[in-house]
Parts: sequence; structure tokens; C-alpha cells
Amino acid sequence: MDCGRSEPGSSYTEYEVYFNQRLVLCNFCAVDFGSYKPAYFGFPNDRKIGLHDFNFVREIIDKSLRTDKYCPNCRKGVEFMKFVRYCREQNLK
Repeated sequence: MDCGRSEPGSSYTEYEVYFNQRLVLCNFCAVDFGSYKPAYFGFPNDRKIGLHDFNFVREIIDKSLRTDKYCPNCRKGVEFMKFVRYCREQNLK
């Protein structure tokens, strides 16, 4: 849901993450998630984010690609941006 790519040898996992939301991430995006600035999701800048916050839900067996609308400017898919928006809204409360 983050990069939207399918690379040979990639694995995909569904996680429950912030505010009980679920994300499906490839193995690279899951490990790289901590490189996002916490403020991008509305968290304080001194908060550490990443895999340690993720709860494993399931490994994705059906690896066929599903299309998602995306922003041509930031190249993020709609579902990922909904996740970002929800995190920001929850962090404002």
C-alpha cells in the first residue's frame, strides 16, 4: 500500500498499526517505514516509528497486483493516503 511496486522475491504482510488501522506492506516498505518523519503522520517529531509498532496480522499469499488510484505528484496510493489522513486526524485529538 506504500510503494505500490511488485519486485521479484518480495513478500507482503498485513499489519495492524496506528489507531487499529491495517496496512499491507512489502518487505522493503515494512523495514523502511521508520525512515518517515513521525510528523508526516501527525506524531511528535521525537517519537520513534516503525516495525516495533506493527502487529502481524497475516502473510499475503495471493500476490496478484490490485490497482489503486494514486496521486501523480507524490506517487502514493489512495489507500495509503487515507491511512496518513486518519493518523493525522487521530493525533489532533
